[in-house]
Amino acid sequence: MEQKVFSIQGMTCTTCSNTLFNGLSRLPGIEHVSVCLLTEKVLLKGRNLNPDKIKLTIENLGFDCNEIKEWNILDGEVTFELIGSELINKSKIQSVLKKKNGISDVEFLEKPNLIKVLYVADAIKAREIAYFLEDATNMKISVYNENSRKGELIEKQHKTMRIWLKEFLGSLIFTIPIFILGIAVTQLVDSDNLEKERTGDSLPACNLAMWFLATPVQFWFGLRFYKGSYKSLKSGIANMDVLIVLGTSSAYIYGAIMNMLYIFDYQSDTNMHYIEASHSFETSSLLISIILLGKYLESRSKHKTTDAITKLANLQISSAVLLENGTEREVDLALLEVGNIVKVYPGSSIPVDGIVIEGDAWVNEAMMTGESSLVNKTKNSNVFGGTIVNTGVILVEIKKLGKDSALAQIIDLVENAQSTKPAIQKFADKISRIFVPCVVLFAIITWIVWFCLVYGENHNAIHMMNKINECKFVFAFKFGISVLIIACPCALGLAVPTVIMVATGVATRYGILIKDGESLENAAKIKTIVFDKTGTLTSGKPKVKEFIMLLADYNEANVRELVASVEANSEHPVAKAICEGIKNVKKCQNFHNIEGEGVTGIVDNKDIYVGNTKLMERFKIQVDGKITKIKENFENKGQTVVFAATNRQILSLIVLEDQDLVRPEAPIVVKELKTLGYAVWMITGDNERCAKRVAEAVGIPICNVLANCYPADKKSKVEELQYQNLYKKRTKSVITTTDVEDSSAKLTNKASYGGVLFVGDGINDSPSLAQADIGIAIGGTDIAIDAASIVLLKNDLKDVLIALDLTSVALRRIKYNFFWTFIYNIIGIPMAAGVIYMKTGVYIDSIMAAATMACSSIAVIFSSLWLNRYKPPKFRN
Repeated sequence: MEQKVFSIQGMTCTTCSNTLFNGLSRLPGIEHVSVCLLTEKVLLKGRNLNPDKIKLTIENLGFDCNEIKEWNILDGEVTFELIGSELINKSKIQSVLKKKNGISDVEFLEKPNLIKVLYVADAIKAREIAYFLEDATNMKISVYNENSRKGELIEKQHKTMRIWLKEFLGSLIFTIPIFILGIAVTQLVDSDNLEKERTGDSLPACNLAMWFLATPVQFWFGLRFYKGSYKSLKSGIANMDVLIVLGTSSAYIYGAIMNMLYIFDYQSDTNMHYIEASHSFETSSLLISIILLGKYLESRSKHKTTDAITKLANLQISSAVLLENGTEREVDLALLEVGNIVKVYPGSSIPVDGIVIEGDAWVNEAMMTGESSLVNKTKNSNVFGGTIVNTGVILVEIKKLGKDSALAQIIDLVENAQSTKPAIQKFADKISRIFVPCVVLFAIITWIVWFCLVYGENHNAIHMMNKINECKFVFAFKFGISVLIIACPCALGLAVPTVIMVATGVATRYGILIKDGESLENAAKIKTIVFDKTGTLTSGKPKVKEFIMLLADYNEANVRELVASVEANSEHPVAKAICEGIKNVKKCQNFHNIEGEGVTGIVDNKDIYVGNTKLMERFKIQVDGKITKIKENFENKGQTVVFAATNRQILSLIVLEDQDLVRPEAPIVVKELKTLGYAVWMITGDNERCAKRVAEAVGIPICNVLANCYPADKKSKVEELQYQNLYKKRTKSVITTTDVEDSSAKLTNKASYGGVLFVGDGINDSPSLAQADIGIAIGGTDIAIDAASIVLLKNDLKDVLIALDLTSVALRRIKYNFFWTFIYNIIGIPMAAGVIYMKTGVYIDSIMAAATMACSSIAVIFSSLWLNRYKPPKFRN
């Protein structure tokens, strides 16, 4: 099929596009026409297309055109579900849709009431197709997406549970008769009446039935363990599936061999040898059934650990009330676009991230911040999808959709945290890889020892064997099988990930996002807490106090416009403060942001420089003593002074001060951290005087404050603190304006490792957040900060204390899990091997070993779930 694209001149409205569409659709050979009003293009598809004839037709319709030889047309695809009727005239719907401008193909899918539409995105939007389809069919239309996050999460969890339950119940159908027959053999058959139980001249009927029933359990319901062990061994690793396969296969093969000996009429000193061997089928089947039950219970328990993600996913609603051309219409969320206006009524969830353009409402943002108190939203307030309007009606302009929304990013962060492996998990994996071969070796040694004892006619071993009326082979063989079964390291593999799942879910309830599992482990080695100043210890909302004019040729209004025109391109809090209230922002060219110094740009053909002393020095702008003195006077009051300059001259001094100098909770948090034994530091790019004033207000020692630091300097200091012993005396410690720390500040003792936690507002602190053992970004407006490992959504410093406490509690829980897992194996494996059997008569047989192994895994999961009871501590200060 050929394709031609024409550029159209003179097309101004939908009437023009309809005229072109109808006129061109009548031409012979043309199978599809798409008229793109906004881009003023026409796309035609068909056979034997004649460009000259097409061009003539377009001109006859009243438009000028030119053929475009190369042009990329953006194709779209959407699948709709038709809701409301079983009877659908498919051919009629296809015919109607294909006559619509922009729709290139229509296809009904195998699933009932699903229709896939291919369209030209420049010519028509998916929402327009949905409207047209609703009107044409009189049915409700929704966008179908089989891989939607909500459906995928919930269905995946339930699917796993259903699979394990189905496997367990299936194996149970065969295992129960085997168990009953096993009891029958034990009670009714002995060496004297064995001949009566034979089927013909060969195999006893009970043995034959048990063999027949055990085979599907072993090789059908146990197939997944064989596949798992094969893949594991192929990759050079022996996992728990290897132990399961070895244990169950040993029991099954032993029974099968003994039955084969019966078939070939093998004669033995004792027929009981074969009867007892038949119970190996009972052992292998029960083992697989119990393990499958454990897997089902394990998956059911895991489902609870992902409850946080499921609840978050459930907050994602599927539709919104769209305001379009003055009318309201309920529209599927997948059909919305950035810039659309949606209306949210009381009791409804806000469907998207956006900004309020009209109205006043109280919104419950608990899903974002963990706070149950309502937040007032007025014009220009930011709102987040998934939050709930309690009272009031608001109009919201969409700013973010889909994966870019805050809720989607929160879910991604939680999922990422639950899937990452901290070092302690890697350590557990390493132990598992070593543990399995060791267990196999120990089982072999166990077999050798017991076979030597019974066939060597050891008095105690023979006495114990006769006491339970077993033959030599079965008596010796069962100990090795029990060792293989009881040692399966399922609990070891669950010890870490289940805690991470629960801990990250609990954290979201308190407005804390833990982005990776390593944060839980790193919490234990934190010795030092480093705070950024602006936006972290202070409110981060500076306000311009005054402009001090220094050149008579410029008035204040003109300077404000020039400065704001440059700063409008920056995201820094100082830039936002300078721009506040300035309406006439001009075009800025060649904008540059110089980290830690300021910004530059060209406005009205003038080079404008706005920044600190370092920026002036960089561009050789003279700052005389008089200006320096004025600047220092303001800084002595704890205010920040910014230079505005042009043509190598200082235009103005911009004096800023924080609306609230220090966060009200900052002194409490710092005092509590010091009480807990942490060393507290502050690093800032601000001047020394302002830094000292803030440090004194919050209780940070002056010797632990660094001012005038570039972002790179902050990172370097964090790195230095990670390898310093902060509890040793220094010969000297000073604040400097040039280097990170004066070379005279030396340690009197050899440095030792100390973990560092850095708390910043995520604007200029990315290098430090990434360098620190734990980086905490405070504030919920930029939750996708890649550098931070923890994000505090509530913008409350007290959550630093909760994050530290929760990560420490979670790490202790991991260690508890490890402790009980190892204790279980240390006690269980020797007992299964029969170390104390001849003295006490106590050992763990294979059936009990399987049950114990399953219970140990479930116990670890319930231990992890105990974290759901976590409550933040009542801090002393």
